[in-house]
Amino acid sequence: MAKIVYGQPVADELFNDLQSKVSCLNRFNKEARFVQVGENAGSDIYVRNKLKFCAKLGLSPILTKFTSNTNYNDLCDFLANSDSPTMLQFPVGRSEEHTSEL
Repeated sequence: MAKIVYGQPVADELFNDLQSKVSCLNRFNKEARFVQVGENAGSDIYVRNKLKFCAKLGLSPILTKFTSNTNYNDLCDFLANSDSPTMLQFPVGRSEEHTSEL
């Protein structure tokens, strides 16, 4: 027989657990950096939700946007030199010749 699982209580429990772990990071940098390359309406919504979620957790979200014609090497340098955990939001701008390498 199938068992009904209600997702919201599970999500709430996971969120509370994660939030308590983040609160223990007092001595550490609590920044979460997101990098978005190019313009994409769906990606904009997704990134906005990530930023809100990080703020609710107690992290300091930082968004850095690059245009779709950003040089591949400049983007790689930025990512390599970030002092915070950095997440690159896909899709990356289509005009980038090295998109497949990311």
